[in-house]
Amino acid sequence: MINSEDLFTVEDPLELFNLTTAALAEHQEEIDRLAVIRARAIAALYAQGRSYKELSQDLGISAPRIGQLVNANDVAEIQLLKGWHSIERRLAQLSERASGKLSSRFLDDALKLIYASHRFDRAAVEDLATLRMARNELVHGMRKFTPVEVEVFLDKIIYLSALIDLLIRDMSVDADGNDGSNERLETMAKIEVERRHDELAPAVRVSYREVVNPRTGDHGLVAEVENRANRPYRFTCQGSWSSGGTTEFGSGELEALGITQIHLGSLRMRMVDKIQINYRADEWDVPCPCTRPDEYGHWVDRRKVKFSSGES
Repeated sequence: MINSEDLFTVEDPLELFNLTTAALAEHQEEIDRLAVIRARAIAALYAQGRSYKELSQDLGISAPRIGQLVNANDVAEIQLLKGWHSIERRLAQLSERASGKLSSRFLDDALKLIYASHRFDRAAVEDLATLRMARNELVHGMRKFTPVEVEVFLDKIIYLSALIDLLIRDMSVDADGNDGSNERLETMAKIEVERRHDELAPAVRVSYREVVNPRTGDHGLVAEVENRANRPYRFTCQGSWSSGGTTEFGSGELEALGITQIHLGSLRMRMVDKIQINYRADEWDVPCPCTRPDEYGHWVDRRKVKFSSGES
């Protein structure tokens, strides 16, 4: 990078102008990069739960300016920083529980415990390393993350947090075996996993429409399923009749933010009374963290069909 001392021997004013213009552009690019890192560093401090007022007092910057710097970052990226802090807080607790004190190297100490633990398989260890790298790349302004990428990382944070909680639980025993915190930690981990399972469930709107087969003139009924989630699913569908019996209506893919149709048979015959749509994840990078099998029926949606022939 050119600096003013490098230009001392340049006598041609045109060359001097061109060199200083290039130097200003280079320095401005570096200033812009440093400004991004500065804003993300403040966002990381904010993600630790510190208020604008506290940051203002510690950093010597006005609270409104702190707010501007924090809000210069994408909301999704701030969520990623908050998620990493929740992991980091657990790692600190793990290190302190193991050694009896919290050292400045708690992160490395906790990671050593994790690598030696049966709670973390190879995939979980790699996910934790990837998450740590993503956080560092974000804070140092090396890359940006899309909301979809952040959502994948937040999924990882859910199940990694549960695993770390279980590892902390394993250390929460006294000479007699159980100090009472094991059950609490395991219960909290289960609650967190179930909460994430519910969050990942399909967010759908189902409506019914009468259709006409142009070749036969037969009137049929379709269910239009609108996926309002930014995740794809696969499904099977079956219907039941008020008089008894069930019918399989096939299977298909429900694209992220997409709409699919399920044909529910002819209206010349009796109309289906209820439908059950059985969902599963469709090639997600991070699966649902719960222990339910990754198969159709991981999420189940039962609905009564509300339709009168002749509706548009």
